[in-house]
Amino acid sequence: MDVPTTIEAVRAGIEDAIGQAKSIAGALDEQQLNWQPAADAWSVGQCLEHLTVTARQYLCVLTPSVARAKPRPVPHPSHHRIALGLWGRLFVKTLTAPRLRLKAPGRFVPSSVASTDVLARFEQSHRDLIKLLAQVEELGAARATSRSPVSPFLRMNVGACFVVLVVHARRHIAQARRVSQNTSFAGVG
Repeated sequence: MDVPTTIEAVRAGIEDAIGQAKSIAGALDEQQLNWQPAADAWSVGQCLEHLTVTARQYLCVLTPSVARAKPRPVPHPSHHRIALGLWGRLFVKTLTAPRLRLKAPGRFVPSSVASTDVLARFEQSHRDLIKLLAQVEELGAARATSRSPVSPFLRMNVGACFVVLVVHARRHIAQARRVSQNTSFAGVG
């Protein structure tokens, strides 16, 4: 899996996640959105809900961090390499590990039934990430420090948080695609 290392690559990754989500879920009805391949597996709607909740949680911690950041002139900031740091590298490595199944922390667990507006909420939360990313670029704030919404004890730079969000979105978009391609899925709806 290609890990984005610049602001421009992160922006493209978020845009790609929006496009992929639309292609997977855009034509699904409520029953299809909520179909689960197994009792302990998420539906397409739950994958999108999880990504929406995650984006909102990160927006809550990143927005104040970006607002507090001191402007740093960076030549061509959209092409400036993002330093992941220790926690960023660990998160990326964990999220890109094949077949590693992780349990979402409680506040990130989607509801058992996704509402029909889940795709619109997903898109809006990710458009909000792109807006914040533009501020990061304008201020040169990719190195500003932020706490993680996963744990207040974890601190990462803002740029690394955005990279983690893109890698995380790719993981769950792929999961949603697998659900929609399940042979039993075709009989739903």
